[in-house]
Amino acid sequence: MFGLTTNIKEETDLPDGQAGKHSLYTNYQITQDAQGQQNYNVVIGEKEQVSEKLNVYRENGFSARRGAEEGNFSGLFGTNYKLSGQWLMNATYERSQVDNLS
Repeated sequence: MFGLTTNIKEETDLPDGQAGKHSLYTNYQITQDAQGQQNYNVVIGEKEQVSEKLNVYRENGFSARRGAEEGNFSGLFGTNYKLSGQWLMNATYERSQVDNLS
């Protein structure tokens, strides 16, 4: 397996005076399955701290197998909301489609 990940982080001022965080990231992986076929996966995403309790994130991804005629494109949107010190609520929506690569 070969992989490469980059991550860029920055801090911003939130409306309530707190320091917010924003990050952009990419991930590229080449893996090999049990039959020896190479699989490729690329993810590009961002995460933003909206408030002390709320984070939102989104990702776009592409995955394919070497020599395959089809690839999978996906998009994801999600939120994390901190209800208390011990409770966290997550919601995620993901949509993907298989497209012809040839």
